[in-house]
Amino acid sequence: AAMLHADMHDPRDVTKKLISYAYSMNSRLAVIPMQDVLGLDAQSRMNTPATVGINWKWCLKEDLMTDDIAEWLKSLCKKYDRE
Repeated sequence: AAMLHADMHDPRDVTKKLISYAYSMNSRLAVIPMQDVLGLDAQSRMNTPATVGINWKWCLKEDLMTDDIAEWLKSLCKKYDRE
């Protein structure tokens, strides 16, 4: 967290800084689960290891994606020259 300058007492800040760090990497792709972008808790997991039949069913509800989040992601794309 020190490298990211994140507040270790604020999980949302740590998550946002990790997402920004992923966008900043010199890689072709940056893949971020929407659950992390939205700051959702463990109940929104897409996959639970060692379970069968309940995985890969998470869907983004339209009302969860706000204009602020969209603008933040857009700003990361512009800042790190991602298309």
